Amino acid sequence: MITLAVFFPERTTDEIPLPEACRRLEAMGASVVGVNCARGPTGALQIAKKIKNVVQVGIPRCIKCIDIS
Repeated sequence: MITLAVFFPERTTDEIPLPEACRRLEAMGASVVGVNCARGPTGALQIAKKIKNVVQVGIPRCIKCIDIS
């Protein structure tokens, strides 16, 4: 399982778009790919939807989200 922290707008620190990075990770053997909450729930969901369109491996789902504000 691989999860990425996303601090730059939808790309890795080495300028690879996240969907492409996840596609590459899948090609290298990852069975699950995803992003963490570094961009907040809405940002993570938007990115996960884009990733889902380019990979065949699993994407974890949020089990429980809690508003802590």
